[in-house]
Amino acid sequence: MLESIEISKFGKWVGQKFNLGKVNFFFGDNESGKTTIFDAFVYGLSNPSGTSKIGRNIAERYGKGKKDKLVQIQGKVPEGIVPEEFINLHTLKAGAIAWDLKENSSWLDKVKQELFSGGIDPNNIVEELERRSKIWANGTFSKPITNLSLNIQELEAKLKSLISEKNSLLQEEKNLQDASLNRDKTLSSIRKLEEKLEETKKQILQEEEANKLRENKQNYKSISNWKEANLTLEGLKQFEKDRSQELAGILKSIQESKIQMENKEKSIQNKEIEILNLRKVLEETKSKYEKEDSLEKLARINQDKILQILRSPKLITQTNWNLSYLILALVSMILGSILAFLDIQEKSTLFLLGLGCLALGLVFLLFARSKEILQDSAYAVQAVRDIQREWKQSTQRSDFENDKTLDELRESLILFLNNRSNQKAHIDAQKDTIQKKEAEKLSLQEESIVERQEAESFAKKLESFLKELNLMNPDEYSKKRTEYLFAKEKKISIETSLKERYKLNSQEFENFLKDTNREIESASEKGISLPKLNDAEFQSLKYNRNQMERELENLKKEDANLFSSATNLKAKLDAQLKPLSISILNIQSELIEKQNERSSLELSLEATKEANEIFKELALDASDTLRTLAEEISISSNNIFNENRTVVINELKDDKMEMVDKGNVKRAIDKLSLGTKDAFYIAAKLSLCSKRDPDLKLFLMDEPFLSLDEERERKSLNIIKDYVDNKGWQLVILSKDYQLRSLVQEIFQSDCNLVDLNNLTV
Repeated sequence: MLESIEISKFGKWVGQKFNLGKVNFFFGDNESGKTTIFDAFVYGLSNPSGTSKIGRNIAERYGKGKKDKLVQIQGKVPEGIVPEEFINLHTLKAGAIAWDLKENSSWLDKVKQELFSGGIDPNNIVEELERRSKIWANGTFSKPITNLSLNIQELEAKLKSLISEKNSLLQEEKNLQDASLNRDKTLSSIRKLEEKLEETKKQILQEEEANKLRENKQNYKSISNWKEANLTLEGLKQFEKDRSQELAGILKSIQESKIQMENKEKSIQNKEIEILNLRKVLEETKSKYEKEDSLEKLARINQDKILQILRSPKLITQTNWNLSYLILALVSMILGSILAFLDIQEKSTLFLLGLGCLALGLVFLLFARSKEILQDSAYAVQAVRDIQREWKQSTQRSDFENDKTLDELRESLILFLNNRSNQKAHIDAQKDTIQKKEAEKLSLQEESIVERQEAESFAKKLESFLKELNLMNPDEYSKKRTEYLFAKEKKISIETSLKERYKLNSQEFENFLKDTNREIESASEKGISLPKLNDAEFQSLKYNRNQMERELENLKKEDANLFSSATNLKAKLDAQLKPLSISILNIQSELIEKQNERSSLELSLEATKEANEIFKELALDASDTLRTLAEEISISSNNIFNENRTVVINELKDDKMEMVDKGNVKRAIDKLSLGTKDAFYIAAKLSLCSKRDPDLKLFLMDEPFLSLDEERERKSLNIIKDYVDNKGWQLVILSKDYQLRSLVQEIFQSDCNLVDLNNLTV
């Protein structure tokens, strides 16, 4: 299997390497390099010579020098691959799928050598036998019979042509009579149509004059409306300039000033209420604060007392006993007493040991006793109670009843004094807030005075505006301005309509006004009435006139053509009919002579055909190989077409290979439709490759299914899949078809190696 193709330089591809798998799909748009990759495979595998057709084609596209074409293919590459064999058996390329079956083709001779024993084609044997049979049995008669047959065919064709020409002339003679009758009918139709056309034109002229009168009366009405609009514009000339925005601005300013004044007044009232509330709160807070001035003095006195007690506390002495040392002293004394008592008479070592234990017990007793100087806690508790009692008697309040120690009481007093300081700061902050609010109130009052002055200025401006335009109130301006604009639009509309309708300039428009009145008076004097037909009927009448004019013109042309044709046809019949009859009689006589002569020669030739049939039977057994190949192609074709399509191969030539088409008719391969022919060659190449079992098992396909529908594409790919999965073949497809891309991925799934050429940088 091929592992990769590395293109160092070949066409548009430079320094590009493509890794290959079992199934490879090179996808890309037009001019993305697909055909270049196809040719690179052909060049890299078969290295065609510059004199071969394939080599010349590659040289023309990519250059003659070897430096212009550097391709290296990695993997198992067999040696001696013949370019023509590779192209005809291993590739499928759009527009060139068929085999190249020319005589003396080296690849075809090699295939025959592999298929037929000794490389002998049984069909060639049959041809040789037929040639010898004809030489032996027909050396004298075949050429004269053939020449006579050709002469007879020529005479029969010529006779048939002359008889056909004579029948045509006789038919033309009949046509000449029919043409004369038709011309008489045409002339009668022309006269009637001319009378009807003249009457229609007269009626149209009357209607046009009546329409002109109606149009003038309509114009007169438009002119009256124009004059009325012009008078209105003169009366409302002061409203020509659009001052609605100016008025809207004044009204908006007045409204905004009014709203701002109201907002200022409300803000001032709110500030006054807010200041009153703040003053009330301040008085309450201040009164409460002043009531507790005596408490603050008492708290400070008590705080000093506590500090004095904490700085000079009352001390007491306390004796403490260590239990461990007491136990050791007691044990030592008891042990010493026992030992001394037991040996008191002799006063030996045991007695001395007892005295030592007693001494040690005394030492332990000294260590067990210790003295400690402490503050008198009872005194501190009593001091706390005295301060609490004094506070309660003086204030009638129980603020510090939960405090147990001097430190807790001191902390509570500090907290009380801090609260007093915070209250004082809060009172000062309230005073500052009231001062700020009063300053804000003063600022709002000053702004209110300015707003009132601006409102008075805008009111005077509105009064001046209304007086200038002679209006009673602002609403009246909108009505007058609308009336002016309506009159102006009406005047312009009427004037523009009339100018456009009659293509008038300003000076011509003035004359038009005068002429309209004169034409109305003139029509009245002539007695012209209003039109009898409506617009649709009048247009229909004009349409009928145009139709009759065209019909009359066509009838006159037809009459001229009939006259010309009849004259020419009569001259032709006079010149050709009689000589043609004489020629037919002469050819009939010559044809009878040639037919008699050929019959005589054919009797002599019949005997030679029997010998030829004997030689044909000798070659039947040698055709089994072609029949087997045809059966294998039939099986693959049936899978593609999903119906029985029998294939017959008499010889490896396009006109000697046949297939049954959809209508169950056996046709030569070169007579089949393009799609059916491509499907046949796909099946044929697969079958022939399988039968030969070549060393290189590769299918290279460039847009192979352009002429196949989706169903045949799917079935062809399924057949190829069997070759890939079960016979070890490798597949390379190059295409721009999204549908084929999806189909290949669906059928081959994980085996498909997709290369998107659109995303590669060349």
